[in-house]
Amino acid sequence: MPSEFTCTIDAAQAETNLQNPPNSLITMILSDTAGSFAKTAFQVPDEVKREILAVALAAISNQCQVLAVLDDPTLVPRLCYLLQILVD
Repeated sequence: MPSEFTCTIDAAQAETNLQNPPNSLITMILSDTAGSFAKTAFQVPDEVKREILAVALAAISNQCQVLAVLDDPTLVPRLCYLLQILVD
């Protein structure tokens, strides 16, 4: 079951999947500020990939933490369902 975490974004990656039809895969590398996981990769569902990538890039540019709704970091694969920029 997904849970909320306050995270820093260590990286955001978009790569092309050359299957038929071609599709892009979005991966977020996140670290929990509470220390429960560090530099862990989460895939982004197709339905929200553009929105989450836009929020991630804004958070990285502004050096902001994010509220993330994520699968259990010990699962594989792991999904990131929501990112929200946290403003001090």
